Amino acid sequence: MGTAVDGLPGHEMAHVGDARFYHGPGPLPLVTVRTLLDALAGRLSYDAARRTFVSRRRGPDAQRAAVGNAAHRMAACAALGRDAAPLAGEPPEAAAMARNIARELRSSAGRALATERNMASERLGIGGTVDLVAEWRGRLAVIEHKTRRSIGEPTRHTRDPWPARRDDLLQAAAYAHMWSGAAGATPEALVVLVADSGSCVPVVREAAPWMREIAGERVARTVASMRELAAASPAYQSCA
Repeated sequence: MGTAVDGLPGHEMAHVGDARFYHGPGPLPLVTVRTLLDALAGRLSYDAARRTFVSRRRGPDAQRAAVGNAAHRMAACAALGRDAAPLAGEPPEAAAMARNIARELRSSAGRALATERNMASERLGIGGTVDLVAEWRGRLAVIEHKTRRSIGEPTRHTRDPWPARRDDLLQAAAYAHMWSGAAGATPEALVVLVADSGSCVPVVREAAPWMREIAGERVARTVASMRELAAASPAYQSCA
């Protein structure tokens, strides 16, 4: 069996090769947002002979992952007004990134409505974990935290030094759909807080165009194909 997903009763995390899905009561799994974005960007493909998904990107940098996870944890604490001190063993640079994110939140964000919450959209066939839902300068917003070695540094998948990738905004838009379905209120803005150890840059965009894109026909076709392929795979069926 897979790992239970907090906040989504009856769902478990299921791995099909390098792709991740939520196994639930329905006949088809939900695609995790991260897996969907990898597929849309060509970083993930389906190996028909092996009946599994294969990633085309390098494996994760363990140190960078540790920094990002620690910074997210501390930023979530700060959003709730709690102690955001680093835990034993957490990378020291993560605390600086979290402080920079917290500074932006104190300056522009209102009370947190959700932090690190697992959500899903059965209509779109996707699920994932939103960093923060709160008002941003008086407007309901999905707020995502991203860490970089340097804000001007090109990311692993693109040479574009712009601090927020296209993926980041599509990810936030997916969570905006999930929040709208769960809470009955549609976010007006998407905010990506991109932090390094020295600063934090808020990238703010109108939610509506990005929400239309993530709910569009191209994405829907990709999601439908991935759900059917995953459901037919031996790895997924072993979770049932």
